[in-house]
Amino acid sequence: MGRITLALEKASKTKCRSGMTQRKRQLRGSCYCGNIRFVFATDKADAELPMRECQCAFCLQHGRISTSDPDGEMRIAIEAPENVNKFRFGHRTADFYVCRECGAIPVVTSEVDDVTIGLVDVRMIEGFAWSRAETSRHDFEGEEIRSRTHKMIPLRGQM
Repeated sequence: MGRITLALEKASKTKCRSGMTQRKRQLRGSCYCGNIRFVFATDKADAELPMRECQCAFCLQHGRISTSDPDGEMRIAIEAPENVNKFRFGHRTADFYVCRECGAIPVVTSEVDDVTIGLVDVRMIEGFAWSRAETSRHDFEGEEIRSRTHKMIPLRGQM
């Protein structure tokens, strides 16, 4: 897996810098107000990306529909870090990036073997073709951490 560099300094509103594989299709997204932004690079078409609805109370309450590609890459930029909460619950293995301005949770990251991996919410990807009918429901409660995290996106580079 690759690495993520999380840009916690004031994020630039310009296009992404080098450091991410440019040959992959780049999906861009953000929280509603734009404070938390991400670029998710993948070779897969929208229809090939898994869309999962975690069945835990937190994800159900927030309507999260996550996607990832272990062969993809992701970068995250935060405009105002003071307006972001990293929330952990349950197994405390993942950080949910909650924007204090708009309340959205566009990305989730986790550290596994010194590599940062993540998921994005499909509803936050600009122009992404999705349908709730095409999502699969998952209850991760009994799943081993390693099994859960092998599906996530490696993060790296800067925006």
